[in-house]
Amino acid sequence: LTWIEKFELNIAKILVSTEENNASVHYNLLQLKELLRKMVTAWQLFELLFIDVRNNVARMLQLKEWMNFSYRDYENRATEVIESEVMHEHEDFWNVLIYLILSGDLDHAALLLESHPDSRQELVLIQLLNLLRDYPKLLPYSKRHEHYIHFETWREKVHEKIRGCKDVFESSKLNYIGKIKHMFYLLAGDIEAFKSVTDISSSWYNLMISFLLFTDPCLNQFKFSSLCEEFRKICADKENQEEKNFNDMIRRAFDYDLDEC
Repeated sequence: LTWIEKFELNIAKILVSTEENNASVHYNLLQLKELLRKMVTAWQLFELLFIDVRNNVARMLQLKEWMNFSYRDYENRATEVIESEVMHEHEDFWNVLIYLILSGDLDHAALLLESHPDSRQELVLIQLLNLLRDYPKLLPYSKRHEHYIHFETWREKVHEKIRGCKDVFESSKLNYIGKIKHMFYLLAGDIEAFKSVTDISSSWYNLMISFLLFTDPCLNQFKFSSLCEEFRKICADKENQEEKNFNDMIRRAFDYDLDEC
């Protein structure tokens, strides 16, 4: 079998799995939409890994765009926050900000944070705002070694700001200081910080790509096989049997395991 035929067999497994779990229910439009979303998500990943192969920085940009194709869970909440009369008082303000950071949309994250009245007077917010604005842009024709230098310089600034803000994190009376601290640690690529946002990230593979954006955007250090294993375990409580075949296929694609896809 070719890998495309094997891909089609995996789609069939998903169909059978869903059908078995809903034996007495015909597919409705929502089920069909979800199935098509999975098919497109898988095909796009296969395309960027095996067909439209580019250099590492461009591949990270492709993965970011692929992640955002399926990372729509918080879009409605983001719209509600933006359209609210007083954005920073909305109950989802800080979670939407974290969602924008995880999706790699740091420009809009900075704009949202800038809407908070404290962003012009609280030093910890000003420093976070500057880090969001200064994150090195992923460009399709960036040279890997140049982007690596820019990213490592930015990352050192993140760690420097965290060291400088430790007393503030411990003693501040700001009611949102916990959220700010969390965002600093997300930018630093702290794995524990990522473990605590599984309710905001829509899947283990999206959370993995978010992690790479802030640890290894040049794809120099980590192996997909080990990262897939780690992040699938982190999000294990979100996986049901219906999702298992699809997640297995995504995992095997990242492992470059064409014989098993």
